[in-house]
Amino acid sequence: MLFSVALILLTGLMFNRIFAKLRIPGLIGTIIAGVLLGPSVFNLIDGNILAIADDLMEMALILVLTNAGLSMDIKDLKQIGRPAILMCFVPALFEILAAVIIGPLLLGLTLVESALLGCILAPVAAAVCVPYMIILIKQGYGVEKKIPHIIIAGTSIDDVLVMVLFVTFLKIAQGDKVDIFEFIQIPLSILIGAVVGFLIGLLFVKCTTKLRMQNTSKFIFFLGLSFFLAGAETIVETIPFSGLLALIIMGMVVYSKNNELALVMNHSLDKIWSIVELFLFILVGASIDFSTINLNLILSALGVLFFCTILRYVGILISLQSTDMNPKEKLFCGIGYLPKTTVQAALGAVPLSYGLAGGQTILTVSVISILVFAPLGSFLIEKTYKKLLSKDNVL
Repeated sequence: MLFSVALILLTGLMFNRIFAKLRIPGLIGTIIAGVLLGPSVFNLIDGNILAIADDLMEMALILVLTNAGLSMDIKDLKQIGRPAILMCFVPALFEILAAVIIGPLLLGLTLVESALLGCILAPVAAAVCVPYMIILIKQGYGVEKKIPHIIIAGTSIDDVLVMVLFVTFLKIAQGDKVDIFEFIQIPLSILIGAVVGFLIGLLFVKCTTKLRMQNTSKFIFFLGLSFFLAGAETIVETIPFSGLLALIIMGMVVYSKNNELALVMNHSLDKIWSIVELFLFILVGASIDFSTINLNLILSALGVLFFCTILRYVGILISLQSTDMNPKEKLFCGIGYLPKTTVQAALGAVPLSYGLAGGQTILTVSVISILVFAPLGSFLIEKTYKKLLSKDNVL
């Protein structure tokens, strides 16, 4: 295992730097390094690491969203309000609708299987997108119109809706009854998550203010609360609760109540993110199973992905209709919603494992979506934000 860790760090760093020198996002190089080290090519990563890859990727996502919360003032959400709420579910619903329309035509899937495919494709890779948005906030791009904030909110919460719909469609595909309460859970989980995150954020600020703690201790305390909130989502199964939203809100409360404290936490997270990032995207690359790709389906899959992308962008335009964004800024929001990685890797094989006839096709399209949109999304975000967004003065 130690040799695998060394390979991940050294190979990931090398590929990252090589691609950065070529003016290509280093993230793409890291994913390619993961593909080469993974089971599909040289199979050099220890099986014990691959066995916990999903857990490691979830931990990385928690760090990403924690950092995002610490970079935003909770007042920002009040200002952007309606567009931020719409961006949490409208683009995802449009992408699912697109899959339902095009899936039977190009892939020969049933309507329910197409809906499942749409649920797999719809979530945006927050682990790819959010770090870029944090950079934009710090550099002052699009900050006046809260564009990075809207994208962070939307990409961090859309999976709440999508996961409920995925489970529902899976039950329909198996002939099981659907409980209407599952749909009621969506707004409840968002509301409860926001309230819990707000209260724990206040508690953290008060505790660190009254107790004399070193910065390292404050960071460990805050990180522990972040993992607690994320883990509580699976422990408290009877209460609908969005743990990821809660930890974002907690960070935003800290930022708004004690900006100096938030900067300390943010600085500490920035230090460890470079290592976490290498592990995350190496494992994303290693999780791609090329043996599942049906060559005959590639063109059809690309057609499906293109159609879904177009309809999702229509959903984004509808969500942003009431804002004062110009066409370039709206286009950037569409680009920000391109990356696909972790959810597609986690859910892609589920329909096949349940014995659905279209399971193999769904898995193939899921893998291709990662191969296309993980590098394409990161490349376009990095290369276009200075051209499409205005640089605003930030304090």
